Amino acid sequence: MPGPSTGRTVAITEHRFENEFRTLVERHGATVISCPLLEERPVGNHPELGRFLDHLIAGDLDTMVFFTGVGVRFMAAAAGSRGRLDAFVAALDRLRVAARGPKPRAALRELGRGVDLAPDPPTSAGLLDMFRGVGVRGERIGVQLYGRPNPDFIAGLEAEGAIVTTVHVYDYAPASDRERVLGFIRTLLDADVDVVTFTSAPQISSLFDTAESAGLSDVLAARLNGPVAVAVIGEVAESALARRGVRARIRPRAPKMAALAQAIGDHLAGRFE
Repeated sequence: MPGPSTGRTVAITEHRFENEFRTLVERHGATVISCPLLEERPVGNHPELGRFLDHLIAGDLDTMVFFTGVGVRFMAAAAGSRGRLDAFVAALDRLRVAARGPKPRAALRELGRGVDLAPDPPTSAGLLDMFRGVGVRGERIGVQLYGRPNPDFIAGLEAEGAIVTTVHVYDYAPASDRERVLGFIRTLLDADVDVVTFTSAPQISSLFDTAESAGLSDVLAARLNGPVAVAVIGEVAESALARRGVRARIRPRAPKMAALAQAIGDHLAGRFE
């Protein structure tokens, strides 16, 4: 049966849940085109990660900060590969645990661990303001990095008197080659695409960096502020769009792909608020 989005086209950039998200959007009747932009790759044979897990399990930290759900899962997998998953989870129960946004909170729930501290807004700046409010002088804080350094956040904690130890858990890598991404950009510019979706800030950076290398960044931003509506999950990704001069027009009621697909369907059916 045709859905309310029949005849409309939605472009998706998701990698890890590409097929699941495609199915959710297609249920609303839309045609989906896809170009996965980035994938997270765990850092393999990484002695720093092993040492960090040893310190965490030994009780050498007071607080643990998780920025991403992928980071939680990769750390748990690394502990499991060392036969120390139960010890890792038990150590988290003894710590104060902070999570930047809903994705790490969901990943921690999978381990049976809630969150003691969660910022509003769920951004690095919001997290730092929260720590300033509760006080961290003398606190030994572990910070899970998320594919790239976060020097402002680390410096901010240290300025408050915290003793910070970071751990690099994964890297971002292209999920599609440059020519495929350029073809996707040209489709956004030239074809009848109604919506493009982003579920993380790095996806946005990846797309615009490729566009900029081809001299297409400005025209892409104009297109995404015009006939192609942008759907996005999370304030961090929305801020990344804003830095590129692009306004998000579709936001789900909950930070989940099913909710994003519903919001897209509502938008295309004229019901989006």
